[in-house]
Amino acid sequence: MQPPRRRAVFIATEIKENQEQSITNAAEELAMQLVTAFNLEPEQARFIEHYTSESFEGSSETSFDEVTFDWQERQARNPQWR
Repeated sequence: MQPPRRRAVFIATEIKENQEQSITNAAEELAMQLVTAFNLEPEQARFIEHYTSESFEGSSETSFDEVTFDWQERQARNPQWR
């Protein structure tokens, strides 16, 4: 019997104080860093992008979007949001 495969769900929340690249614009890099840091195969992980009503000035909604990628040799490409 094989041990169960590890699975992970990562939620990245955009914070108002972030002065750097947004989580949307950094999605591929964030995904690659998380897969590497937790020693996962990409198909073992799900990535959720989270914005609150406080993420940006003038924003009034909270959203959660799953981001999927095409993976090529542990490189995340072509992000798709749903």
